[in-house]
Amino acid sequence: MEPRPRRLVAAQSENPLQPHGAGPVLLTRDPPHHLEPEAQRLAGPVEDCARSHRGLTLARPTMHQPSLTCDGSGSCLANNEPNGTSCGDAGTECTNQDTCAAGSCQDNGFKASGTPCGDPSNTECDNPDTCDGSGGCLANNEPNGTSCGDPSDTECDNADTCLASACQANNEPNGTSCGDPSDTECDNPDTCDGSGGCLANNKSNGTSCQDGDYCTSVDAVPGNSDACQDGDCVGNPVDCSDEVGCTVDSCDETNDECVHTPDDTLCEPNEICNVITDCQVFTGDDHYKCYQMLRGVPFDRRQVDLVDQFGPSAATVVKPDRFCNPADKNGEGILDPTAHLNCYKIREPKGQLAEVFVENQFGEQHLLVVRPDTLCTPAIKDGVGNLDDLAVNHFKCYRVRSLDPKFTKLDGVSVADQFDSKIMTVIKPYSLCAPVDKNGEDPGAPAEPGHLTCFKIEQARGQSEFTGAEAEVEDQFVQEDLQVSRRTECRQVQLLCVPSFKRIASPSGAFLDLTGSLLD
Repeated sequence: MEPRPRRLVAAQSENPLQPHGAGPVLLTRDPPHHLEPEAQRLAGPVEDCARSHRGLTLARPTMHQPSLTCDGSGSCLANNEPNGTSCGDAGTECTNQDTCAAGSCQDNGFKASGTPCGDPSNTECDNPDTCDGSGGCLANNEPNGTSCGDPSDTECDNADTCLASACQANNEPNGTSCGDPSDTECDNPDTCDGSGGCLANNKSNGTSCQDGDYCTSVDAVPGNSDACQDGDCVGNPVDCSDEVGCTVDSCDETNDECVHTPDDTLCEPNEICNVITDCQVFTGDDHYKCYQMLRGVPFDRRQVDLVDQFGPSAATVVKPDRFCNPADKNGEGILDPTAHLNCYKIREPKGQLAEVFVENQFGEQHLLVVRPDTLCTPAIKDGVGNLDDLAVNHFKCYRVRSLDPKFTKLDGVSVADQFDSKIMTVIKPYSLCAPVDKNGEDPGAPAEPGHLTCFKIEQARGQSEFTGAEAEVEDQFVQEDLQVSRRTECRQVQLLCVPSFKRIASPSGAFLDLTGSLLD
């Protein structure tokens, strides 16, 4: 009797990796209670493949091993994925991709230390990122505090340093003191702007201010104002013009005044700069050479009323003192050889002093007018000329003292007059003579600009000495005494009087108070 063929029975796989009821099943010829242990069961399909058709599925697939299938030739195929097939962990910049190997998923480990990863930036503070060999990506930043960027180290900008891969500016905070600490009308203290710069903090251009200078201040010109310009107080210069064409006008900051310096080069060759009016030709006044008279000449004292540019006074005419001849200086000639001056000592109440500048052919002299000295009256000599026809002023002469700059002695001045002709040395200013109204005879005299500056002179060495001269002199005082003339004996050369213009030094024209004796 032939054996009974076995039935093919579907048995549930007992693979612990597959849940019951899932996936393909293992085909056997025995019922479930005839199944072999696992080792024999795995061999079972191989035997089954010998009697089965190609492609028969004998077992359920796993993750890395597809289902076992028959190859149609009696062999069972494993059907593993090719070695190197990606599986498991997909990998990162610093870990390798898992791959299949002999039906299993193989962990391929970490990428080598130093392998580039992450941020490739390569700056002063950030090197390219690299793998650490343990699956991590290293940032490779420069240490915090490493120098970078701008190395400037100023009041408002410290040297730049690295911080967390970035280069930090390290500027001083906004408002930090820097630069110029000046705190003036136009300039507030400088401060940092928070961006490395130092702000000047100047007041707005045009802001009113006061620079403290007289020559740009309201003290000199009311309404004059200064203004801020780029942090400085810029003054508006004072206009010191005196509208006199021959003066150089300037402002003296030291003495707080406008200065008007006469410049004869701005006048015609035969003119001199009169600081009161303008260029003016010398007319009506000669140079005078004055001689000391012999003392003891009889004279009756008398009172006179005098008015000149320094004011009115009541004077006592004491005695004859000097006699002056018109003189030819340096060959310049004489305007009126008949016009002489007869000078008398005077006394009057003590007055005040005045500071003046005088301009003449010897330059400009800065003088202090000290006290009245003489009254000089027009005169004729030895009956030559007519007293009433003389176009010469009366002069009131004041002793003076030189102020800075001091007068410089002049040598080699030729002076010729009716008594003598000599080379003289001009020593220093001695007196200043102002046109004067005597007893109301010439009310316009105080306004006339022509003065005389008398210089002390001495005869140069190597010349014969002056031995004296006599003259018959006539003037108004001689006429008052009902005399035709008075005999005068001149004993000593004393002064050379030069036509001059005068200006008061103080702006107001007022006298300057000064006490004490200045001259012997």
